[in-house]
Amino acid sequence: MGRPEPDHDVTFNIALSADLGDMAALLGDVFSRREPPAVAAGFPAPMIEKLVAVFGAKSVREKLSVVARSTQTGEMVGALLGHDFGTPPSNEIEPLVPTFEPLMVFLDQLEDPYRAARTIAAGDFIHIFMIAVADNWSGKGIAQQLLQACMGNGAQRGYRTAVTEATSEVSRRVFQNIGFQEQHFARYDTFDFQGARPFASISDHKGCALMDMMIR
Repeated sequence: MGRPEPDHDVTFNIALSADLGDMAALLGDVFSRREPPAVAAGFPAPMIEKLVAVFGAKSVREKLSVVARSTQTGEMVGALLGHDFGTPPSNEIEPLVPTFEPLMVFLDQLEDPYRAARTIAAGDFIHIFMIAVADNWSGKGIAQQLLQACMGNGAQRGYRTAVTEATSEVSRRVFQNIGFQEQHFARYDTFDFQGARPFASISDHKGCALMDMMIR
């Protein structure tokens, strides 16, 4: 397949319930192989898919996720899972907590000072939780267009700020190129969870940056 021009060969739409299966499969596959904390912790694709299902159902209700599909085949080639930062996930997250607890604690330590300095109300902040592009479609501007579509939709719905955790150097550059600014940073090698350092094996990336951007 030749190098596609995203404006012509890819369509971007707000995710619907019918998209959740494909979105979970894509995010689960990419994150289990390429996302530094997921790889270090050994999270398998099926477990990540369960996490996507919980947050995905929430995001569909809130109309804040965006999916990209090939106009020729209908294949999902990119997905952005966004949800309202001011509203909690459903209780369906509880069975997944033991598996993801090290990552959740790490992210909580990153997010806590951000939340403490702001009033995080429902309808104000979009949390860009996960974003992935299929391997054979990477490098074609799809991630940037997913972000632009998400933030444009959010602004129309009254949201003022987008916030995310950039877990790799690559994702940080993508967000910086859009206009996100780093607010807090947490190192992987010094994070301690119950006497262990679950992310110490991550050597190509120093840590995770919490970043935000005003969207209106």
